[in-house]
Amino acid sequence: MQGSEKSISLVQGGRSEYAAALAWEKGSSGPEERTFSDWLESVKENPSVIDFALAPITDLVRNIPCAVTRRNNLRRAFQE
Repeated sequence: MQGSEKSISLVQGGRSEYAAALAWEKGSSGPEERTFSDWLESVKENPSVIDFALAPITDLVRNIPCAVTRRNNLRRAFQE
């Protein structure tokens, strides 16, 4: 299995400098536990109410070349 090249953290709430520190790039050790703790503590100062909804994974395949074909292939792969 191939590893990731980089990570992007999409978080809401907390201080932006702590949220930015959660991302990492290949070759680095990634964020330490303290980084997560700092961000979590900062959420108390700057909370954000969030909402979510479930959606089919095929909804992620949009605005790319051959999106309709790729969505259909993805649906078919999940059915097999």
